[in-house]
Amino acid sequence: MKKIFFNKLIKLSLSRFNNFDKKKLLKSLLDGNIIVVKKAVDKKKIMKICENLHNQKLKPSKSTKMYEGVKNIYYKAEVKPNKNEDSKRYRVSNKSWYFFPWNKDKTKLIELVQPVYNNVIKLNGYEPKDIKKKTPKDGIIQRFHLMNYPYGNGFISRHVDPVTIVKCTAGIYISEFGKNYSAGGFYVIDKYKRKKNIDKNIKSSDMVLFYSSMPHGVDKIKKPTKALKINELPGRWFLNMTLVSSHHVKNRITSKGY
Repeated sequence: MKKIFFNKLIKLSLSRFNNFDKKKLLKSLLDGNIIVVKKAVDKKKIMKICENLHNQKLKPSKSTKMYEGVKNIYYKAEVKPNKNEDSKRYRVSNKSWYFFPWNKDKTKLIELVQPVYNNVIKLNGYEPKDIKKKTPKDGIIQRFHLMNYPYGNGFISRHVDPVTIVKCTAGIYISEFGKNYSAGGFYVIDKYKRKKNIDKNIKSSDMVLFYSSMPHGVDKIKKPTKALKINELPGRWFLNMTLVSSHHVKNRITSKGY
């Protein structure tokens, strides 16, 4: 897998992204640029959805395997950072919710973000109508992955994602650096092998696009210097939107430590 290293951030309005030449946009990602689409979704609505989820008392799903008929999934992953292990394999510690298009979504998260993700699907060479019809038995499926990184122990080790299904990874920022947390968060690696933290450049409701094989991770976050207001989300919240192989696919390719 060819590694793509970080070059620079490029910011676009939502209208410009929707009308952008897709070949040029993919070329820009291949050059190591991270595209930031400003105000990609309604901020108040997505914050409210996450507040409701945060306040729910859910039992973690018994399995995270994506087989035919799987319902939406909630689970917790808890590990401690380990330099030796983190460089060898993908390791994560956070709370996660999986949303699949074939299930009824009472939260209305899919309804809110699907319109903007449809253009990302096209950018990756697929038709949104075809993708949304697919279920695990078809091999490739759409998965919206909402993540909450608690203060102190939430992280993802440095890794690269596969490019076998999608070249472009997409995600929406929900919480915000400087408000919901004061340090840590998403980082990428440049061609000089330097770590570049980028969260301070991105606001809540912005969407980021980057080439999947760019080495990246999430550092442990810290509490904000000022106390959160009532109903403000604690920790770092991020929505990853992608296409993945279901567990019906033999020898499915997954993220690898870097």
